[in-house]
Amino acid sequence: MLVAALILFALQTAYHLYQTRKMIEQDAIGRLENHSLVLKEAVERRLAAINATLLHLRQTASAKMASKESRDAAVQEIGDLLNILNSVRTLSVLNADGTVIASNRSELIGQNFAQREYFGALKKQPRPDRLHVSPPFTTVMGVYTMNVVRPIYDRQGAFAGIVSATIDVVNLGKLIEAMHPSEGTRLSVNHGDGTLLVLVPESANAKPGTNVNKPGTFFRRHVESGQPDSLMHGVSGMLGVDSILSMRTLQPAELGMDAPLMITAAHKLDDILAPWYEQLYGRAALFLLVAAALTVALHLYQRQAGRARDVLAALIAAFPDGVVVRNQAGDIVLSNEQARAMLGPEALAERLRAVADGAGPQHAEIQFVDATGAKRWAELLSAPLAWEGAPGVAVSIRDITERKIGEEQLGKLVKAVDQSPESIVFTDLDGTIEYVNAAFLSISGYTWDEVIGQNPRILQSGETPPERFREMWASLSAGRPWRGEFINKRKDGSLYLEQASIVPIRQADGRITHYVAVKLDVTDLRRNERELAAYRDGLERLVGERTTELAAAKEAAESANQAKSSFLANMSHEIRTPMNAILGLTYVLLQGDLAADQADKVNKVAGAANHLLQIINDILDLSKIEAGKLQLEEMPFSPGELIHSVANMIRDRAAGKGLTLTVDAEELPWSLLGDEMRLRQVLLNFSSNALKFTEHGCITIAGRVLAEQDGMVECRFSVSDTGIGIAPGEIERLFKPFEQLDNSTTRRYGGTGLGLVIARHLARLMGGDVGVDSIKGTGSTFWITTRLRRAAGEPRVVAEPSDRLRMIGRVLLAEDEPTNREIGCVLLNNVGIEVVAVGDGAAAVEEVRKGKIDLVLMDLQMPVMDGLTATTWIRALPAGGHVPIVALTANAFPSDRERCLQVGMDDFLAKPVEPDALYATLARYLQVIVPLRSGGARSEPPPVIDPGELVAELQGVRALLATGNSQAGRQFEKIRAAIRQRFPDDSRRLSRMIELYNFEPALVLVDELLSRLADDPGK
Repeated sequence: MLVAALILFALQTAYHLYQTRKMIEQDAIGRLENHSLVLKEAVERRLAAINATLLHLRQTASAKMASKESRDAAVQEIGDLLNILNSVRTLSVLNADGTVIASNRSELIGQNFAQREYFGALKKQPRPDRLHVSPPFTTVMGVYTMNVVRPIYDRQGAFAGIVSATIDVVNLGKLIEAMHPSEGTRLSVNHGDGTLLVLVPESANAKPGTNVNKPGTFFRRHVESGQPDSLMHGVSGMLGVDSILSMRTLQPAELGMDAPLMITAAHKLDDILAPWYEQLYGRAALFLLVAAALTVALHLYQRQAGRARDVLAALIAAFPDGVVVRNQAGDIVLSNEQARAMLGPEALAERLRAVADGAGPQHAEIQFVDATGAKRWAELLSAPLAWEGAPGVAVSIRDITERKIGEEQLGKLVKAVDQSPESIVFTDLDGTIEYVNAAFLSISGYTWDEVIGQNPRILQSGETPPERFREMWASLSAGRPWRGEFINKRKDGSLYLEQASIVPIRQADGRITHYVAVKLDVTDLRRNERELAAYRDGLERLVGERTTELAAAKEAAESANQAKSSFLANMSHEIRTPMNAILGLTYVLLQGDLAADQADKVNKVAGAANHLLQIINDILDLSKIEAGKLQLEEMPFSPGELIHSVANMIRDRAAGKGLTLTVDAEELPWSLLGDEMRLRQVLLNFSSNALKFTEHGCITIAGRVLAEQDGMVECRFSVSDTGIGIAPGEIERLFKPFEQLDNSTTRRYGGTGLGLVIARHLARLMGGDVGVDSIKGTGSTFWITTRLRRAAGEPRVVAEPSDRLRMIGRVLLAEDEPTNREIGCVLLNNVGIEVVAVGDGAAAVEEVRKGKIDLVLMDLQMPVMDGLTATTWIRALPAGGHVPIVALTANAFPSDRERCLQVGMDDFLAKPVEPDALYATLARYLQVIVPLRSGGARSEPPPVIDPGELVAELQGVRALLATGNSQAGRQFEKIRAAIRQRFPDDSRRLSRMIELYNFEPALVLVDELLSRLADDPGK
């Protein structure tokens, strides 16, 4: 009995150790094959990216060699491409002589590499589809690397050079380190000739550059096998000890590599089996201990049979697995704690019925529920033994739950294969079918018995090209997977298109024993693709036709738009030319001595002309907006000064209607960057509307800061009135072109309805918007918001009014229209300028040739020679190179300004020319002198005002200031000279405050002056 127990224990121990070693080896092999496969795929992806880059460079190489500019562009492009490639150190383009013409490394450009192996190999045997993989080498800089190269051909098909990528071995090593699985495993990449490119981690037995293509090496065994993947055991030259090694050949057909790369994952066998050796030594020690114990027990049994049972029980208790001994009657006479804990003491006998017959060795597997309620599996092994002189049986019990779980998962995998919607076929190496799944039977129409043992050629229809089968068998015979499509025939004779992926199945020793094919019926898919392609072609034709139609329509629209722009430009010129005469002559008349009724009539003419000019400007602005050509300037200006200037422009008209005009601009910053003229245009439109619709009360022009961030200031400018107001439902109509709230023939208020439309567009160009808050019968507030940047410099200084301005200079006026020439002479003479007037461009060129011209005012459209041509001639003269030339034109479009500046003009004035704008422009180029009063060297003494009368007049000014009445400025003008005579410094301060509508500090200063006059009436 003791001998039987010992044999049973030995069998059980040996079986367990065998299963454990097999499981450890299979697990290690699986991990190694996964490591080598992952590394192969990662390197293949990088090679594919490098190949795509080389193909792209090759396609454009001829253009890159054409000129220095194209080569410089190629260098820039190569630098951009290199940024997206992780494993390339250098990208270069070499010409047919081997000279580098473009590279990301500037030091290589101009060097010749014709003696390099990779250049000579491709020049000697150029093939368009060839990707040359050079053997690894060390550069002159001591860098170990490898080149991947594509040949370049000219249009005649002759060799024209190469495009080359130098592999960054250090980066490749980092890639391998990133996927390094565990200590003891080494990953490597070798060239197809056996030269080691990179090894991680490094080994003293194999350094980069070592050639391992020697008889008996793993590398030679893999190459000679002709298989793409190998699994080998033996002594590794890379590790120097007995190892398991997985090696894969990397040479995808689509890349056209002329030499493969070998990917290897290796692990020391001792490291793999280290846990198994621990179990082996432990089990061996246990077996020896049990054998010794049994020997002692046998000896004692022979001496003392009564003690044998106790000894056997002690030995059974030491077994790692459960052990039960049953007598001939089936009763359990001995059991250890492991058996009772596993199967339960109460159910132990019941669960052993599977091996109740003790006639011979038996094996059974049972399922049971353990003490925690979980379902588990046990393996029962029984052997007969003699118990107290009668037959008995010994049973070992092992928990095999983990194994059963694995088998269950394998069963699920089998079910998944069988239930897959794709056809799956297993064949031997001769193509004999050993297994098909249900999908295959459903698609082909055959039964299981009809296909098992047959060859897949039973599906052939005769319409698949024969070369496709040759390609398939060539690939499978070489151990490579194959993918393609077959035109197959079902059992009923109907044809179908099938896409197949066929893969060789390898055993642990690397042998290919079977093929598995996964096939998909793509008949409907290909038909849908053809229908989609036909639809796409039809759609492309339709798109092409529509594109042609749209291009023709666009051309017609652009032509019409150009005609419209030309018409507007001509109309602008034709209207502005007489307008210049009208406004100029009215200005000249108003400078003379006119009777009151004459001055009134001339003022009305000037007002009507300015109104007409505003309508023209609005129409031109609207046309620019519609064409998207309205642009803003960005110059420093003072927003506070801008508000006060607008107030000054409407002050007299407000006073004439008895309206109080106030200004609130204290919160605004001193200087901003923006288009002062366009912002003034908006505020003046708001203010003019306020004057038009307000009969009594007040008008307030205000500005304040809403927010400021990162140097951008958001401001809100507004004009409020106490006029007729607007109903809420009518507000939106205000911002539509040509819309007015009253369009009847009896309407009271005029206007074109364009001002607010233009204002909204200008506001949006300034990063803001416009709007109105209004109550019918109470009044309105029109506002504009802007986003402007703070100015670093000072705002532009507005020129002095013309009545206080004098200049020194000799100005040439080139103007063909006599009336405009006369007006120009008067305006220039009024500020002391000497004028030379001519009627065409040729005469202007001649005058400049004579010299002594300080500035030229040049009309653009003139007979004999136009202004642009004349400017070109003047700039070619020795005396005309630096003379300022200012354009005078009735064409007010931005393109006209650009043409003027392109030919060398310095500035631009649009007709009709406003005197203040003319003088401001001249002041930038001519010398301005301190003005004289009344045309004499000495001004007349101010009139003498009685102190009491002065106090009364000053109190009148105070009353107007206190109510915010804009008439305060007019009242102060009457006593300005008297105040200046008594209080010169305070007079200047008070005058400035009133001009800027700073009425509160002005009140404080007036009270101070009144107090000083009261203390000293004789002052």
